[in-house]
Amino acid sequence: MKSNRRQFITSAGVLATAGLAGCTSGASTDGDGSGSSGDDSSTTSPTSGGQETVKAAFVYDGQVGDQGWIYSHDRSRKIIDEEHDWLETTFQEEVTPEESERVMSSYVQQGYDLIFTTSVSFADATLSAAQNNPDTYFENANGFNTRENLSRYGAAPYEGRYCIGIAAGMMTETDTLGFLAGFPIPLSFRDMNAFILGARSVNPDATLKVQYMNQWYDPQGAKTAVDNLVSQDVDAIACNLDSTATVQAANDAGAWGSGAHSSMREAGGEGYLATPIETWEAYYGKRAKAVKEGTWSESSVWQGLSDGLVSLDEFGPRVSEEAKTKALEARDQIRAGELDVWAGTKFEGWSTEVGGEVETEMTSYVEGIEGSPPSS
Repeated sequence: MKSNRRQFITSAGVLATAGLAGCTSGASTDGDGSGSSGDDSSTTSPTSGGQETVKAAFVYDGQVGDQGWIYSHDRSRKIIDEEHDWLETTFQEEVTPEESERVMSSYVQQGYDLIFTTSVSFADATLSAAQNNPDTYFENANGFNTRENLSRYGAAPYEGRYCIGIAAGMMTETDTLGFLAGFPIPLSFRDMNAFILGARSVNPDATLKVQYMNQWYDPQGAKTAVDNLVSQDVDAIACNLDSTATVQAANDAGAWGSGAHSSMREAGGEGYLATPIETWEAYYGKRAKAVKEGTWSESSVWQGLSDGLVSLDEFGPRVSEEAKTKALEARDQIRAGELDVWAGTKFEGWSTEVGGEVETEMTSYVEGIEGSPPSS
């Protein structure tokens, strides 16, 4: 995958303020994959009345075989394409921000009704395309712009990170965990903060070392980083990177590993923990159906475990039953609204709703993470 996705921002909060508007190899095993079901906000759609068929196009900034972010979206695209005989889908991969509006315009000219752009780096181009094509529906992942024919959507995998952190905190023997982060932006801070908070909820001695990769896809760099962390007594490593390299390298080094976006259990071997995975198919299916029924409306969606947009894949073969039980209890409590990941931290009281501070403004560490974050 090219590194343009979200690379050019230092925080989603900056994005929002500036008005730019802006991450499975097998089905989820922890739920029914029912996905997101409600819109946080909506307005009347630009057109009314249904139609017999719908054509939906997906614009990707990376490769469908990355085993991470793009893979999760394309897996869901295939699912909805197979489930609905009235729906036709297509995609284009490795699209740069500079060429994205041209790609979208081409799909409009080909008669596509609905266009999903799955990167915040496409935010400006998606807004422009929506303004220039008011009779076509657009949806941008991880962005912040909306208008009458443009929605924005995203997932909150940090909730799953907390649960996996519990398992890591119980399985570690050194009490020293690690995290490989793509970039120092809010989604990374949410992930690493939730991971160590989960670990410390069962193991107060646990600490976390962070290494920023400044890439989302860098298999060789991830392997080198894992080896570096293991040399510092780290024995459980999570990441939000778009390849299986982290879990593979962790397993090879005798450490625990957790991946991102899609199930990486097979690649993680005996040392695999679990991964928070995005299951987009319910959301994509719902939005395509809304176009078919003439009920599509502008919306802003940011959802996690309780909405089914995020789930946990199957835990690895050596994770103890006690650790799995504790992690899944936390998952169920989060789903039921009984556990607040940020309770007792400096982020307690921050809004976890779409557009709230947790989504847009988190740029610092909780207790237990070594060092200081890079300056923005």
